[in-house]
Amino acid sequence: DTTPPRKVRILIVPLASSEGPEACEATRADFQAALTAEDSDDPMLPGRVSIGCAPPGLQTETLAAEAKKSVETAAALFFTGGDQVRLMETLEAAKLTNLIRNPNPKGLPVGGTSAGLAVLSEVMLTGAGDFTVIDPDAVETRKGLDLAQGAIFDQHFLKRQRLNRLLSALQGNARLVGVGVDEDVSASLTADGKLTVLSQGNVMVVRPIALDPRRFNLRLLYKGDWIKL
Repeated sequence: DTTPPRKVRILIVPLASSEGPEACEATRADFQAALTAEDSDDPMLPGRVSIGCAPPGLQTETLAAEAKKSVETAAALFFTGGDQVRLMETLEAAKLTNLIRNPNPKGLPVGGTSAGLAVLSEVMLTGAGDFTVIDPDAVETRKGLDLAQGAIFDQHFLKRQRLNRLLSALQGNARLVGVGVDEDVSASLTADGKLTVLSQGNVMVVRPIALDPRRFNLRLLYKGDWIKL
């Protein structure tokens, strides 16, 4: 079969950033660098992947419609960093949240960094609160995209010493599991709940014991480690 393979389209969504175009171009450059890395398992991959950017703002119906079409035709989505509340509010205003949650029967791969990771949570940390204490009333949360049901993601986790705020969030949501991802760490989460660390660095999984908000099981994962959430 000499038919050329169909290109896979990754859509970068920079809505969390106040500098959307710049954030998108920086992320696109990172993807391109990864695709053309000398140790790539598939040297033909760059020719089969296209990387596009969603509109940096959805203030008009035209832009919202353009973004909706971009999401519908994408093979994967990636959310940049910035402000997770800004991102969620923009997606909700443009009526894109349900489209992202229920894209097709096979599912749509979705990833993100920093704020773009936080929004994938069922219960999302907004970034506001008093993180010098462990207190469920001291941390602000809201509904996220809920793409990883039963999980709260926290980013820059070890670098910025964010265990306090994750424990606080879990005290108020003891049925959930916390996932703290450190800086410059990549991990994957499959539909059956298997979390795998793909790069150097750490991911910490924090699980309340028997729904008790004062007892937790902590597990530190390294490259190659995996766990079922």
